[in-house]
Amino acid sequence: MNYTKAVTIFALTALSLMGTGQITPAYSSEVMSTPTVDTSNPRAKIVVASEALVGQIVVIDPKFRELGKLTQTQLTLQNLTENRYTIEYKFDWEDAQGFKIEGPSVWRTQTMTPHLVTNLNSTGKNPQAKNIIFTIRFPDNVFIEQDKQMQMMPPTN
Repeated sequence: MNYTKAVTIFALTALSLMGTGQITPAYSSEVMSTPTVDTSNPRAKIVVASEALVGQIVVIDPKFRELGKLTQTQLTLQNLTENRYTIEYKFDWEDAQGFKIEGPSVWRTQTMTPHLVTNLNSTGKNPQAKNIIFTIRFPDNVFIEQDKQMQMMPPTN
């Protein structure tokens, strides 16, 4: 069997296994056109914005408590897989009627080792902050985005 034929067979085998879910890509910067949103908790919207994270990393048990005039939340993040992921997450705060509370929304990085269970906390910086929107995704990679743009550009003569 020649080298080209062997590489082709390997590539086709890997692609077919990925389609069956037996191989999970370790990283994908693709942001879903329609993120997965869980609204089962009336005070928390959980947004999974990277398709490859769906079913791999789960967010469970959002809790809330009052700290004086401010609200604090804690939720649990769990890696269900044997894979190691580096993700980004952020907390956005809303008032009791669902209006976003203005303020800085900072992406933070978390490394999720296989089967890790970790707690994340946030405190609203405004007394009106009562509910959260918690978003997780794979980190943005400027170089990946630039590569995609370069691939879409027509060749120059």
